Formats: sequence, C-alpha cells, structure tokens
Amino acid sequence: MTLFREKYRVESTRLQGRTYTENGMYFITICTKNRECVFGEIRNGIMGLSDIGNVLANNLQKIERLRYYITLDRWIVMPNHIHMILWINRNPPIDNFIHGYQLKMKYVCYLHGRDAPLARLYDAYNKHISVSSNHKSFKSRLHPHSIGSIIGQFKTVCTKRIHAMGYPDFAWQSRFYDHIIRDEKSLWSIRQYIRNNPLKWERDRNNPDLPDTP
Repeated sequence: MTLFREKYRVESTRLQGRTYTENGMYFITICTKNRECVFGEIRNGIMGLSDIGNVLANNLQKIERLRYYITLDRWIVMPNHIHMILWINRNPPIDNFIHGYQLKMKYVCYLHGRDAPLARLYDAYNKHISVSSNHKSFKSRLHPHSIGSIIGQFKTVCTKRIHAMGYPDFAWQSRFYDHIIRDEKSLWSIRQYIRNNPLKWERDRNNPDLPDTP
C-alpha cells in the first residue's frame, strides 16, 4: 500500500511469515466508516479538531506512553482519517534506561502546524510492503503486541469514549492500511506526505466532497 502516492491496495492478506511484532517502522492509516468527517475541519491548510478529534489525539499519545517498545514518530488527525508512523523497537539503546525508567527518544508529532525534531532512525529490517488488514477478522491470530492488536485496542478505546460522549453512531472503517517503511528515503517521503496532508485536503482521495473520477 502506497497511500502517500494516492494509491491503496485493499487485499485482505498480509505478508507471509511476519507476525507484525518485529522491530520496524510502520505507516498506518485508519479511516471512519463511510469516510464521515467527524474529527474536525481544515481551514486555510490547518486542521482544527472537534471533540471527537481531541479524543483521538489524546489516545494517540497514550500509545507510546503505555508501551515501552513503541515510538510514535509522526502523526496527524484529518477530518475522517488518521495517519501515523509507528516505530517498534524492542531493543532500545541501554542509555535509554536509568534505574528501571525509560527515557523517551525524540519523536515527531505534527498537529496544528507544530513540529518536533526528527526521530532517530535505526535499522528497521524492512524488506517488504504489507497490505491492509481487518483487525476483527484477524483477532484470533493477532499477537498481543502486534500492529493489528495495538490499532484494534486504540480503535476500541476511542469508540467507547466517543459513544459515551453522545455520538452512538460513530464507527470506524473495518480495515486499516499499513506499509512497512523500507529505508530512510521512504521514511522521509511519508513524513512529508503527513506534513502536507492538510494543505492537500481538497485533492485527498478520502475527501468525500472530491468528485468521482470516471
């Protein structure tokens, strides 16, 4: 799947031999059901979050706070979808730990025009491109620390909170899209795609107001 080039691959199978718990960097996209725009709106190229969008932003940041092996390299909430780069690193440098406490590495968080320093890039052992998965249909096969499990938990927590806020009809698209980042060049390209996403919303394939092309 190369979403940053405006293309999706929608096959339901994943790479053979991978548990999606391995060290590596993964580009993830999650969309709302029927591309409903409930996370906020874009004005003058800047994304403004709704109450629902703020729920997502808060829980995105918890992904790495609750898991020592996850770094959220870059992320953005768009009107009807989320982009993020997740870095799984189960063997961080020894100097990241002092007296049993982990020191978080620098990461990039892009939201409302704010940008932190670039993340440190380690060998991610990436040699392939993955395809989309349905976190429900794969539930019985998911490793508890896999990408599918992490995203499934995130979606569940957010959904419960959003429903409790008085939005009982909110739902996610059943599939999420993932791409294993092969190298630093690919990483930089995806980071730029995420950064520029609000500026290109009018041409975004997820924009429901975009006319269908024959």
